[in-house]
Amino acid sequence: MIGGVIGAVTGLHFRSVGSLGDNTTIGISNGVLSSMTGEIPANWFGNFVEVSVCPSDANGDGVINVLGMTKVARIILQMDPETPGADANQDRVVSVLDMTKIARIILLLGTNPCP
Repeated sequence: MIGGVIGAVTGLHFRSVGSLGDNTTIGISNGVLSSMTGEIPANWFGNFVEVSVCPSDANGDGVINVLGMTKVARIILQMDPETPGADANQDRVVSVLDMTKIARIILLLGTNPCP
C-alpha cells in the first residue's frame, strides 16, 4: 500500500459495562478503523495507527479497475462522499484527472491489486 500516515485516533466509541464508580484501563490495539464509506486499511503500532491507502482504489476493494473510475465519477457528481483512494494523482482534488490516472494504470498494467 502507498501513502502511510501515522496519527492519533480522533474518536472512540464504546459501551461501558459495570456499576457507577467502577473504573478500568482501556488499551487500544489491533482495532478496526472505519468511516461512513467502510473499513479503512490500517496497521496498529502501540498508541499509533498507520493508515494505508492505495491511490487509484477509489472504491476501496483492493483492486485498481474501472469500478474505481465509476466511484470517482460519482464523487465528482456529488452522488457519493469522497474516499481516501479517490485522489489517484494525489493533487488533493478529486477530479476527472483522477479518472484519467486510473485509466492509464489499467491500460499499462491491466486490472491489478493495489501494491
